[in-house]
Amino acid sequence: MTSALTSEWHKLRSVRSTQYVLGMVLLSLFIGAALAWAWGQTWDSMPAERRSSLSGGSIEEIMLPVLQLCLGILGALAITAEYATGLIRTSLTVMPRRPALLLAKAATIGVLALVVGVAATFAIHLVSRAVLGNRDFPGYTDLSSEAPGLLGAGTTVALVALIGFSAGTVLRSTAGAISLLVVLLFVLPMISGFLPEPWRERIESVLLTNPISALCLASISLGVALFLIQRRDVG
Repeated sequence: MTSALTSEWHKLRSVRSTQYVLGMVLLSLFIGAALAWAWGQTWDSMPAERRSSLSGGSIEEIMLPVLQLCLGILGALAITAEYATGLIRTSLTVMPRRPALLLAKAATIGVLALVVGVAATFAIHLVSRAVLGNRDFPGYTDLSSEAPGLLGAGTTVALVALIGFSAGTVLRSTAGAISLLVVLLFVLPMISGFLPEPWRERIESVLLTNPISALCLASISLGVALFLIQRRDVG
C-alpha cells in the first residue's frame, strides 16, 4: 500500500492539472483581498445606521465554494484522466487489487486537498481581515474564536475533492463529474434561496458547506465508487 501511495503522489504532483488547480487556489487569495478592499470602501461610505443593519458574513464564506470546486475538479481529474488515456490499465497491472488502488488515489487526493483547503481558508481569512483593518464588520471576530469554523470549512474542501474523485470514478467522465459538482455547489444553493420556509432551511442544512453533509455524501459516493470499480470492465 505504501508503494501505491507513493506512486499516486508522484502522479498527482507531476500532472499539469494539479499545477493549474493550485494556481487557481492562489488566485482566490487575490480575489478575496479584492473583495475585502471593495467591502472596506463600501463600509466607509455607509452611514452608521446602515452599518448596524448589516447581517453577518465573511469573505472566506463567499470563496469557500470556489475552493471546493477547484479541489473537486482536481479529484475528478485524478481518475478520469487515467480512463481517458487508458493509463488506468497500466495502473491496474501494477496494482491488481482495485479497491487498494482506488483507496490509494482517494487518500492522496484527500490529504492534498485537506492541506490546501485548510491553508487557503485561513489565508483568505487573514488576508481579508488585514485588508479590512479595524473596521467593525459583522461576522468577524478574533482568530481564536473563528479557528474551529475555518478548520471545518477547510475540511469540507477535502471532502468535496473526494466527492469529485468518486463522481469521476462512477461516471468516467470529467465533464459529467464537474457538472455534478457545479450543481451541488452552486445550483442547489441558488435554488434553495427561492424556496419557502421550512424547505429553504432544510435544503441549506444539507449543502456541502456543512461538514457533516459533506462527510456523509463523500462516504456514500466513495462506497459506490468502490463497489463499481470491482464489478465493471476497466475500459
